[in-house]
Amino acid sequence: MFAAGASVDWIKAGYSEVRSSVAVAVTAWGGAPEVSEFFDWAGPLIARGEVVEADLSDFHSVMEGLEPLLEELREEGVRPYVNLTTPHQPASMALYAAATFFGGRALCVAPGPGGSVRIVRVPVLPPRELPEEAVQILEALEELGGSAFLGDLGQLVEFRERGARDRRRSRASNANYYVKTYLRPMGLVLVERVGKRHRVSITEEGRDVLARRALYGFPPSRAASRRAEAVPLR
Repeated sequence: MFAAGASVDWIKAGYSEVRSSVAVAVTAWGGAPEVSEFFDWAGPLIARGEVVEADLSDFHSVMEGLEPLLEELREEGVRPYVNLTTPHQPASMALYAAATFFGGRALCVAPGPGGSVRIVRVPVLPPRELPEEAVQILEALEELGGSAFLGDLGQLVEFRERGARDRRRSRASNANYYVKTYLRPMGLVLVERVGKRHRVSITEEGRDVLARRALYGFPPSRAASRRAEAVPLR
């Protein structure tokens, strides 16, 4: 899997390292000559070739283009091996995210001595797993218009008991635990003090994670019906 923009020789070098039976190219709308040249060369070597068109300067456009195909390939037991080599940095980051979320691997092509090329294998780190309660807090914030007081959030999230200590916690304390342990350190929410209360606001990064919650293994939560009568921000 690669994005347009690199030279066709570097694209071929990345493919030759992997030799997958499936090749996927991400291009700008209208295609790219190096992609056409690659598929002309790789045609006898692959069983399936796919082209995804997206705005290569927009991380989200590339991800939205890739996700349905990646889901389909995952069901077929195919994991992505991505070539990060492209001058379009948002596209390169989207390819890395695809490898992260879909259990893939990554490489990039770099210049070597005497005009040669070398393959650099890039470690792919697994995404940090979010507990269901943390995802529910993001859902509740989005449904409440982006922000809510901590005590109100505690009433809108279903907390699983993890022992006697959890039973002693108030709902607000439970909400605070997931905010300070997961959401705030990851930059998914902001917390500000308003008088004696704490207001929690979802960030753009939080909205991005929420939009892709299925990649974290969470469909819309079972707590959604409880929040139909959401507590208004006061």
